[in-house]
Amino acid sequence: MVAEISDSGKGISENHLKKIFQPYFTTAKGKKGLGLSMARRMVEMHRGAIQVETAVDRGTTVRVRLPAQDR
Repeated sequence: MVAEISDSGKGISENHLKKIFQPYFTTAKGKKGLGLSMARRMVEMHRGAIQVETAVDRGTTVRVRLPAQDR
């Protein structure tokens, strides 16, 4: 299964892109910077992966891939 979320915002700089999954990294005032690090850990615990594609001034796409399970 793949879930994809995209925006057409300003994108993520290369310098920030290297840090977005680090706990407590944030560029937002008043935020804790734990969301993406926790999301990545949960996805990886389920043998999945998170992929981020970004282009400055064009936007960002985040893909969450999880393995299919038999029901």
